[in-house]
Amino acid sequence: MRQKRIAILSWSLYDFANSIFSVNILSLYFPLWIVVTQSGKDFLYGFVVSASLLTVALGGPLAGAISDRKGKRQPFLIFFTLTAIFFTFFLNKGGLYGGLFLFFLANFSYQISGIFYNTLLKEVAKTENVGSISGYGVAFGYLGAISSLLIVRPLVEKGGYEASFIPTALLYLIFALPCFFFVKESPRLKREESFSIIEVQKKIFETLKKLKESRGFISFFITYFLATNAISAVTAFMAIYVKKVVGLMDEEMNTLFILSTIFAAIGALISGKLGDKIGHKQTIGFILIIWCLVIILALFATSRSVYLLLGPLVGLCLGVWGVARALGLIIAPPEKIGEFFGLYAFAGKSAEVLGPLVWGLIAFLLQDFGILKYRLALLGVLLFFIGSLIALRWIPDTKAQNKDKRE
Repeated sequence: MRQKRIAILSWSLYDFANSIFSVNILSLYFPLWIVVTQSGKDFLYGFVVSASLLTVALGGPLAGAISDRKGKRQPFLIFFTLTAIFFTFFLNKGGLYGGLFLFFLANFSYQISGIFYNTLLKEVAKTENVGSISGYGVAFGYLGAISSLLIVRPLVEKGGYEASFIPTALLYLIFALPCFFFVKESPRLKREESFSIIEVQKKIFETLKKLKESRGFISFFITYFLATNAISAVTAFMAIYVKKVVGLMDEEMNTLFILSTIFAAIGALISGKLGDKIGHKQTIGFILIIWCLVIILALFATSRSVYLLLGPLVGLCLGVWGVARALGLIIAPPEKIGEFFGLYAFAGKSAEVLGPLVWGLIAFLLQDFGILKYRLALLGVLLFFIGSLIALRWIPDTKAQNKDKRE
């Protein structure tokens, strides 16, 4: 029992670790270093982010399928995590273009490591508690986001944006190490020691053909893809929306984001336990309905206080990530779990590119409408959530599966 708890904590700490990279490098200090310190265009940063995500989307299923054939996840997780950390150490070397190239490699490695991290969920969770354990990971991730700001920001204030790079790499390493040492993989009966990349690609295409025959799989990926489009657009443009439409001050925005993050950690824990109790499909449906209500309120609200209340509600809804991961683990074939989470990454990373792009395109095409263009872009987000809810109907009911396996 003690070893199991250590394994769960170690697995969750990895989410804590990679959130430090996500906040400091992806969201805050590296883009500011590019635009402010190096006088680069924000388009360049956006292009490199999109290119790295697209590479992960295309390479993720292949990487996951190879890990299936090797019967191991940890070596891949360790390799790509250490690669991301290595390139993060040297981000400020080589100036603008050298930094962007190193960032591409670091972000690719960081993103693809998530495939193998997700597959390890089955090593630390049982069917009856997979939602709770997945929720722990997401909650630790949000705690990592808050902690990284508290730890690294004072260093940035003294040494500039680049002062965040090495501390971020070190923190990433420190909190990832427990997962490397204390999460043990179950032995695999079937391993393929030698195989060709072409064979693996053929297997992936065979899996895709089989997916067409499974309404549940197709519905899961459509649900996840549409919801991720919407959530990615909201998180990417929330700051702009509340600034331009509502007129929140910087201090109010900081309060809003901190509250949202704290409630996101709480939401991950609640939704994970709820998924184990009433079913992951039902929990996702409940969260998507709340998302729709939040977007509708945001469309018509004009009061500052309403948006300050909506922030924590958005945070609670972000718990959907943990439930989606748990649901995916339950419906994925055990022998193809790496391949499944590779396709999961493909859907997620594609959506992370497309969602903000759709918002930006709507705002661009309707620029003559003034502030109204932001509300119309938010309406597009609502349509993504509604589409996700419709697709959810055809996913198998995991509540019954959980009950059967407990008995």
